[in-house]
Amino acid sequence: MNRGAQMASGRLLLFLHADTLMTATACRFLSDLSDSNPNLFAQDAQGHPYYWGFFRITLSGRRAVFRLIERLITVRSRITSVATGDQAMFVSRALFEEVGGFPSMLLMEDVALSKRLRKRVRPICSGLASVETSSRRWESKGVLATVLMMWGLRFAYWMKMSPDLLAKFYR
Repeated sequence: MNRGAQMASGRLLLFLHADTLMTATACRFLSDLSDSNPNLFAQDAQGHPYYWGFFRITLSGRRAVFRLIERLITVRSRITSVATGDQAMFVSRALFEEVGGFPSMLLMEDVALSKRLRKRVRPICSGLASVETSSRRWESKGVLATVLMMWGLRFAYWMKMSPDLLAKFYR
């Protein structure tokens, strides 16, 4: 992801997982954000805007439990200011470079980046625009098993367990 950011030429960087799709409203939101007056945001010494954020998530599955999971993910992210690639994280290049980009780790790199970014500025969470993420994992592994695994991984990371070791559990 850091290599992709180096190769990109824009002032706005977008990071999303391969199983996440941008909706038309999310694309418009980013276009409008990119075209916004830089003075609306915090800025670095050169006047480059500082902002980052993520989208509300929708899951591809049709079961009612997925609507609950979507809401809980969005609420959790808004409360903690921590997002994941499933939520299509976006960040201004200036801020991304200031915090040193993604840390080099196999898992939880998006959580770690969020924690770096939130120290500088609060995230933007679009209330109307969303991205769609595959519910394949929940459908194949089971909703309860997947939720418990995700929370277990987050708890273990919070307890300072190695992200490389956590990656083995995740797979």
